[in-house]
Amino acid sequence: MISVSGRLAIKIINGRNGAFRVGTLQTDIGEFSVKDKILDQYDEGCYQGLFDISKIFSSTYSTGSRLVVEVRAVLENVSLANVDEVEPEALKPLEQDPLDEEKGSGNLATEAEAENEAKSTDSSNTEQCDDAILFGLLWPLQESFKLDPTVDRELFRQQRDRLKSLGYQFNPIGQFWAKK
Repeated sequence: MISVSGRLAIKIINGRNGAFRVGTLQTDIGEFSVKDKILDQYDEGCYQGLFDISKIFSSTYSTGSRLVVEVRAVLENVSLANVDEVEPEALKPLEQDPLDEEKGSGNLATEAEAENEAKSTDSSNTEQCDDAILFGLLWPLQESFKLDPTVDRELFRQQRDRLKSLGYQFNPIGQFWAKK
């Protein structure tokens, strides 16, 4: 693992599975694409700090008529110093949703819709019960806490969206969620 200081530019992209985040990490040793699930908590913007990289590798994917080859970095830890205004020219416009990579090319939208329909037809489940299932060991939620980045990416995004609807806000410097 190496620790490098740098700037992480995060962009929100709307894909077939909903909104997802991708990042471009600019450091003294190079520029890397970052598609870790922890990015799904962050707002679009540029973040300065110290980044612990556990793995650097090349990755390819196709989008439209393009074949994209990129150098990716896997972040183990992020220690942010500050947050800057987003600079659109630093962000790449076309990206593949990392959820598609993890799940393969199956029809994820149909699976998610079926799951949501099953939840809505079961009238015995209360909202609180659903939240307890969604958050697992984090339930009941405290005034401030960190999400577990080792859970499935799709579950991580559902937790993020539910936290926002419950009035929680993500603090990128401390990397925790807190009640507004």
